[in-house]
Amino acid sequence: MNTIEMHRSFLLKAHTLDVTEIKDMSSYDIMALLNQAQNDIISDRYFAKKYDDLRPITKSIETNTFDSSYFTGVTGTKVVDLKTITDYVYYLRSQSKMTRTYVPTVSTATYVANIPIDYSSLLFFETNGSNRPIFKNPKEIVEGDFLVVLPDYYTTILYIDVIYIRKPLELTLEVPIATTTNTCELPTNLHQTIVDRAVELSMQTINRNELNKSQNKQ
Repeated sequence: MNTIEMHRSFLLKAHTLDVTEIKDMSSYDIMALLNQAQNDIISDRYFAKKYDDLRPITKSIETNTFDSSYFTGVTGTKVVDLKTITDYVYYLRSQSKMTRTYVPTVSTATYVANIPIDYSSLLFFETNGSNRPIFKNPKEIVEGDFLVVLPDYYTTILYIDVIYIRKPLELTLEVPIATTTNTCELPTNLHQTIVDRAVELSMQTINRNELNKSQNKQ
């Protein structure tokens, strides 16, 4: 469904509801609602762990830029500030490009999956003066906007590949540019769901406006 079709579907549903305020909305306001609805559906699918629906906006970025000011005092730990990824929305997983001097040795830098752990388990995997842990795959936690990756004592992390959900292209009726599109990037089975959510959002706005008018009259 392209944006013209989504716009038309919005108006058709508004007509069935017979709500004048919706039917009289400008195209600009309708597209704003459709974009808000698109973001809502992305959030819904992410927190429901329906990641296949988000595959079109799943992206990876390789980085060796690490935040040395965070999580100091732990040897070898790498920290990625997720806020520096300009189109970042939600975190999925990561992997580390690493070498290793202990069995199994890795002499040529190779990517391995980072394994999520609970924050409460962090102390067991820290490399410091009195603790030299041994484990094959680096461990990871996401603490706020920071991805913290801990290798064992024998591993050196060179790069981290972050896999994440990026911002979707903005829906527009105009000629698209680099950040906009005439066709929703999400799977086609979600397009009508986005339209329906946009209509719900418009009704919520109308109901709030009516409530405010009623309160102002009192």
